[in-house]
Amino acid sequence: MSPQTREALGLPPAALGEMPAVEDRVVAADNAGLAVTMRVQRNLAFRTMVMLLGALILVPLVLAGAPVLVRLRVGSVPLVWLVLGVAFYPLLLLLAVRHRRAVDRLEAALAARQARGSD
Repeated sequence: MSPQTREALGLPPAALGEMPAVEDRVVAADNAGLAVTMRVQRNLAFRTMVMLLGALILVPLVLAGAPVLVRLRVGSVPLVWLVLGVAFYPLLLLLAVRHRRAVDRLEAALAARQARGSD
């Protein structure tokens, strides 16, 4: 561990040639857990973004494949605009709720893992 890291963490300075302190092992274990947490959260965010982009690409393609839908109007507003401008908000809300619940489950699992590890 570098002297700057040691100082930032509030650890005592290590003597040259000294075996790593217990604090070093704890910090290394915490960093490994952090790396796992970051990787899982990154994968979760990536899946959520793929679902969102898939929906954003799929709806216009479906509407373009059905010219009858393009000509439909609700009042003076084209149906396509209503679908793209209004219908996506509930989709965004559902994706956000799903993502938030998955993050909450992840954090609960990590907290339980840390609780088991500290016993």
